[in-house]
Amino acid sequence: MDASPLARLSGELRNHIYAFVLNNDGYAIKLQAGGTQHALTKTCRQVRHETLPMYYSLARLNAHLDDGPATPLAHWMETIGPTHSLALNEVNVWDMHMLNATLYGEEATRRLLDSRKSSDELFILRPVGPWLLDAGWHIKDLVTPLQEMGLCLRMFCEMGEGSTPTLSSYFAITRLDCELG
Repeated sequence: MDASPLARLSGELRNHIYAFVLNNDGYAIKLQAGGTQHALTKTCRQVRHETLPMYYSLARLNAHLDDGPATPLAHWMETIGPTHSLALNEVNVWDMHMLNATLYGEEATRRLLDSRKSSDELFILRPVGPWLLDAGWHIKDLVTPLQEMGLCLRMFCEMGEGSTPTLSSYFAITRLDCELG
């Protein structure tokens, strides 16, 4: 890339160009299709280094489990690593033809929590525990691989008028020691 006209542009200008090119305008990419990364992220090492975190922070991804375990999703997250897993914008986890859960990385989680502060709905993040494993959710297969990467899942819970939080199908991917929400 050193001889490229793109390399002569400032990093800030390159980021604007990358964001324009990587914006998927709302459609989601299917993880099992094998082509989960944008072609721009595959042009050269420097462009890949500059664009891959931005791509994951902008993309909406779909993981279709087809009524099976989330092991392929867990393997994919292990492959992209903890840094990129934390950068994820949105991963919709489908079980057959029904949306089972939505996963958000750190920045997307912060945006969601901040957007709720101005409304009457108050969300908190609750650590997932044995109740998730007992509930039969396929995303339980993500818990151990994420922990091995120093990450965890936390569930978005709405705090209603009572003291008991209402569970949701929205999950944050955070560092094990993170105190979000």
